[in-house]
Amino acid sequence: MWAVATQRRRREGLASASNVVNTTLQRVWSDLRASGDYTGSDDVAEAVELVTSVLMSFLWDRNAVGPSEAPYLFADDASEEDLARDLRQFVRARGYLHGVDTEIRHVGGGRVDIRFAFPGFNLYVELKQDASYIPVPNKASYLNQAATYQVGEPRVGFLLVLKHTPKKSPPAFIGDSVEVVEVTDAAGKPRHVVAFTLSGSRTVPSDM
Repeated sequence: MWAVATQRRRREGLASASNVVNTTLQRVWSDLRASGDYTGSDDVAEAVELVTSVLMSFLWDRNAVGPSEAPYLFADDASEEDLARDLRQFVRARGYLHGVDTEIRHVGGGRVDIRFAFPGFNLYVELKQDASYIPVPNKASYLNQAATYQVGEPRVGFLLVLKHTPKKSPPAFIGDSVEVVEVTDAAGKPRHVVAFTLSGSRTVPSDM
């Protein structure tokens, strides 16, 4: 399944109808060159690029839909569980039926939200809901949690945060909603987290 998905990414990864998506993906993959795990293994690099592409597609699609398709994105009381349910459905609708699991225990001493399994290693996605005004790349606790799950895996992980948007404010630009953040572990070694921000509690454009 992952071989087919990787071939699909190679064909379509930079053939999106959105130049913004293409440019953002290129920037993320360029920033990940600071990771020795990403540059040191073709298998890890292809897997990281695949998961990045899936999450980027989710971000682009969910910024396009309205309240009839994804009501939780326009609700003030949206939860992390709403985000998890929607992402699961999105991933499965794209054909990734195997190798993707949720609520996995005993990972880095805790429980991770989503696991993408590949031959010989796993990549993890941590999900959060956040109503603060602190940008996601500055949320140290979220980033450290995502990095903790890398303790026995490639030192690249993912964080997807459903972020409160002030009423009657346009949601964040998609190109500004993805950052590669470096986290330092207890041994002083770098780990990398690809942090995605999905705008929540949005206002319908006609109500601005």
